[in-house]
Amino acid sequence: QGQGNTQGSGQQGVENGTSGAANFNGPAGHGSFSLAGRSGVSLPHPAYNSSREGKIIVKIWVDRQGNVTKTEAPMQGTTILDETMIEQARRAAMRSKFNADPDAAVVQTGTITYVFRKQ
Repeated sequence: QGQGNTQGSGQQGVENGTSGAANFNGPAGHGSFSLAGRSGVSLPHPAYNSSREGKIIVKIWVDRQGNVTKTEAPMQGTTILDETMIEQARRAAMRSKFNADPDAAVVQTGTITYVFRKQ
């Protein structure tokens, strides 16, 4: 399976990036989300007090108002299985906020992927 954004055209990544790297952007605790038709309003970063590197994927349930109402982690693709870090990722996901969409499903599911790496 490939990784990265597949919408639109053009080259992905940065000119001086590392070929084959799994991290796409940002420092420790930064990440990306997948929630069809929605944009992020507030995406808090989880606490990062560890030397572990990798990613934690959190499944999210979002209501029409853009509130995260439920989370589940770790999901397939997660590379960090530290319970404390998983809980920090879940807490950050619960504080996330997306744009309101009155035409969306009553409950919409998606994921937030947090990438942890040492600075």
